[in-house]
Amino acid sequence: YKDLSAAFGVPFLSNGMPMQPLLLSEETIQANTSNNFTGFLTALAAHTGKHLGALTKRVMATLEKETPDVVICSTNHFPDAVWIPIILGIPAFTCALSGQDFHPNAKKAPFGLPSLPFGLNSFVWKSLVKRYLASMRALQGTLLEEFTGRPSAEFFPDLPDWLDLHGETDRLTSTVPYWILLGEAFRDPAWAKPSFTFVGDLPEAEDFEQGEEFGGSQAELERFFAQGVAPVYIGWGSMVCQTSKWMTLLAVRTL
Repeated sequence: YKDLSAAFGVPFLSNGMPMQPLLLSEETIQANTSNNFTGFLTALAAHTGKHLGALTKRVMATLEKETPDVVICSTNHFPDAVWIPIILGIPAFTCALSGQDFHPNAKKAPFGLPSLPFGLNSFVWKSLVKRYLASMRALQGTLLEEFTGRPSAEFFPDLPDWLDLHGETDRLTSTVPYWILLGEAFRDPAWAKPSFTFVGDLPEAEDFEQGEEFGGSQAELERFFAQGVAPVYIGWGSMVCQTSKWMTLLAVRTL
């Protein structure tokens, strides 16, 4: 992130939250292996509780020092888009890196959970979000109460706020923008409301696409292919969809 920010001439400041201990913890690995999102939420809440005080102080100090015209928050941090304008008086809105980030979808259950018929997935979404907000209110909301001397009910979001921010009502979408950092081709009516703005993909300058993160040496790749029959590779990244067996069978059937 630091190199990317520098390439675009944007100042970068880390929030100081160490993510590697969370992602490599036994609790997180077990939750991901069993496709148990509530287990991941529990591990995330425990990890966040250790660092959230310093993180929140750093965010507030940075915003007060820099006095930006607007703050853009990721959807996973949408509570910040609510309390920042109320406490600091700085306009804020949310943007999503993909179509799967915290968007209520009546046709699909969240985070790989089994989907239900007849639009019942909406209840699953609301249940998980209520649990997430309750844990965040207990952690971040309490800290902000101490910092500001104000009750969290005045500035911390609840489930209706989440629904408003994600276009489930028209109370905010007519005045508060909501960006999706994807091209218009990815718009899915199952979750993308008409008010959502698909801003398009972020193109990289060709001279910036260098190094191991962009494929490494072309000569080494050509030598690899010249050694024999071209291989077939199916990659999943770090995400588990349904189950490991389901993904393996999909790959085999595809071949």
